[in-house]
Amino acid sequence: EQANPDLLHAKLGAVIAKEKYDIQNDDILNAICYHTTGKPDMTELEKIIYIADYMEPNRKMLDGLKEVRQMAFRDLNQAMVMISHHILQYLQEKQVFIDPLTQETYDYYKEMTGKE
Repeated sequence: EQANPDLLHAKLGAVIAKEKYDIQNDDILNAICYHTTGKPDMTELEKIIYIADYMEPNRKMLDGLKEVRQMAFRDLNQAMVMISHHILQYLQEKQVFIDPLTQETYDYYKEMTGKE
């Protein structure tokens, strides 16, 4: 979070959900916590929140966003590959810190689906 403060809101959001709003469901808290980095072996809810955050309607049009939106309704795991790949490319182009979980997410879902 020190290397990339943009990541802090996810973990802080999970803490606030638990402490302020008394959310005790780990699946909900993890969905909040990992909605920016992803993680290997996510639950369906975690994947849906991760994907929804990436493709929400107010998101500026990114390369491949139309295809990601279509894939999200067909195959969540393949959408995970597409999104994590796009995020890695974007972060590499910007030459900013990449949270290891983002790379682990891509590697996990790429291997799981056998696709890039």
